[in-house]
Amino acid sequence: MCIQQEFNYQATIPTISVQPMIRSDKQISAIDDQTTAEKMYLLKTVAQQILGPKWRFFNKIRRTGENLLQGKTGYSDSLKATRSALRYTAKTAKSAYALAYQASVKDICASTDKKKEDFTGLKTLKVAKNIPTLSDQQDADIISWTPIKFLLPIKRIQEKGLATKRHTEGLAAKLIFKVVAFYAIPENWELNKLTFYLQNLSANSTNNEVHEALNPLKEDLQSFLTVFDTLKFKQSGLKEERSRIESALDINLGIGTTEYQIRILYWYDFIYEAMELFVFRYFLVLVTASPCAFAIRQLAKLMEPVLDKVIENRSLFLCAFETDDAKSQLRKSFEQFKQKMMHHTSVRTIKTSKGEFETYFYNSHLLESMTLQFDIQNKPDIKSEWGSFIKYNLLGMKQKNEDEVDESSIDGESSEIMAQAVMQILSTIAKANQFKRSARQQILDEFKEHLTKEVLTTQFKIKENKNKANIQINHMESEFLRLKLTGDKKAAAIRKKADSLQSQMEKQGNALKVKTKVRLNAQKERLKKLFSGLSHLYAVHAGVAANIVFKLTQEIDTSGEFSKEFIRFIINNIQTDYSTHLTPFYENAFEIMKPSVHEKVAIIQSLKKSGVAEAFGLGLSKEENEQFQKLISSIRLKIAKAHPNVFNSSVLFFNELLPMDLLLKMSIDNNSLNILLRMKVVTQKQPMAHYLRPAAIKLIQFLNTIEHAVPANTLILAGKENTKDPQDAINSVLLKALIKDYETSIK
Repeated sequence: MCIQQEFNYQATIPTISVQPMIRSDKQISAIDDQTTAEKMYLLKTVAQQILGPKWRFFNKIRRTGENLLQGKTGYSDSLKATRSALRYTAKTAKSAYALAYQASVKDICASTDKKKEDFTGLKTLKVAKNIPTLSDQQDADIISWTPIKFLLPIKRIQEKGLATKRHTEGLAAKLIFKVVAFYAIPENWELNKLTFYLQNLSANSTNNEVHEALNPLKEDLQSFLTVFDTLKFKQSGLKEERSRIESALDINLGIGTTEYQIRILYWYDFIYEAMELFVFRYFLVLVTASPCAFAIRQLAKLMEPVLDKVIENRSLFLCAFETDDAKSQLRKSFEQFKQKMMHHTSVRTIKTSKGEFETYFYNSHLLESMTLQFDIQNKPDIKSEWGSFIKYNLLGMKQKNEDEVDESSIDGESSEIMAQAVMQILSTIAKANQFKRSARQQILDEFKEHLTKEVLTTQFKIKENKNKANIQINHMESEFLRLKLTGDKKAAAIRKKADSLQSQMEKQGNALKVKTKVRLNAQKERLKKLFSGLSHLYAVHAGVAANIVFKLTQEIDTSGEFSKEFIRFIINNIQTDYSTHLTPFYENAFEIMKPSVHEKVAIIQSLKKSGVAEAFGLGLSKEENEQFQKLISSIRLKIAKAHPNVFNSSVLFFNELLPMDLLLKMSIDNNSLNILLRMKVVTQKQPMAHYLRPAAIKLIQFLNTIEHAVPANTLILAGKENTKDPQDAINSVLLKALIKDYETSIK
């Protein structure tokens, strides 16, 4: 008797549109009218619909006592064990989330003016036995304040739920889905809650204060890395061994169908993609809310490893379509299904026991339209999600009315903090795209390895079959010779059988070779496509996406105040606050900001001054270098016309003559140069010592500024700036060293 008959449990193949019956006296609850708790309830409902009949069947087993099992032979013992394991998993989940809720409330109250009394049901969760399931409101509290903390119990649930792996995996997917689907909607990002870690910080906060404020988040993120490291959705491999009862359930509940497998794979794909986007936007929200430059840098250091991990895990999921035999067979159907799902409307209506509600259709189209993507290739519209984020989160503009923005709300005093945030965001975008490249390269490498293994496996299988057949043939040959010697008529039959086996072995080997060759040829074509896609990814500069965001920021900042100061900020920041953590930004600086030739020179000189220029390989192109040299020549020509022989002059410094061209080659600051030019000079045509005209000094300093936008050296001795005799103000030791270095370089 099949399980469906035995337990009288009717089930259908799960579809996203499966809807329970409701009372007809309730109106449809619109999305805009729903509370956060109602949204949690709906996300749980949607997840349960996707998980399908087996999820509902196991929940029925868990909740039902002996009545369901009485008198049922064959599967009774198995179902009893399953029920026990499910109840243990449920108990573990309740306990884990009770602790998570308590920890979340503790962190919130420590950094805000919130009190424990402001949170519902906290006292009941302290009871050791019969811990209640968290309410929708309690789920909402954790997710809206501390979303990372909501994901942490998953590891414990998976470890304790090994007896019900597939159910436990579905539970983990449901919990993750509640977070990422909730935050796939821009309106659900409550910044006053999510940024509570930063509420006690200011621009003047010390490093210790920053560390203390961010420590709860740091601990959660570090724990999350271990959670997501093990979260690989094993069921998506589609090939684990199942017990008799599991197999019977799969058949009768429609779990083993291709349709179901593709739907689950599609759901997992959504979760992985949405997780990438959630982590990225969470980083953006925190960084743009920080009033402290050091906090911005610390947030980046905390969040980027997490971003790296979620990008890697999604790539590994996609990789399985190339390396997992069971999954690769579904790839085309999966891609077709995914394309089909893109055409669904954004909003749908579902019926529940609590009424009828509007909800979103959670698919890739929703993610593309409502989230902030880090791998964008085309500049979004100002009215896009990226445009809104830059306006209100990054530039700090305020909405006057529906169509008007108050640009005066941009606080000039916080421009440096804003620049820090922008620099960090652009760096992280570049880094995220580098992460993606590395992860996609991993797919290609693993697929290549998979092909190599398949060839070796085929060769081994052919050899193994041949060896087995040869043992039989050799035995037959011996028997043939024995019978032939005795004149037994059976010898001929043995000979024929051995020849037949030999022929059969060769045919099987050839057939296996042909089958493998056909399959490998198809896989090689797939490999070409993967390689082509990766080549295209590498062809797009890592800084392109960051440049798009930067250009959109420039476009939105119509006043131009921020945009025109940003590159100057970068030039100064490299010299005063260089950070190896910003390497992706530095090495892609030209692509990200598209600076002018003069600005490029200044950036290069800043990196040289920091001693790291060679590490990033930034330099002018041949055409740009020629353009820059023409500019220098043009300025020199104009100065020479106005002040003949000025470039042939030499400064008298004690008993030494310092040629003007030498002074202009040593990359000294204008203050040092000004003091030197205030000394007497001589020329071949005018050997009598004299002073340069103020106008000439001013022009030479302008030339020095162009050539050395970021001067590497200062010659003024500390406290000697206003010395009457300019010679006493100059560090002669350093001056002589610079002259020697220059002469050495010439040689």
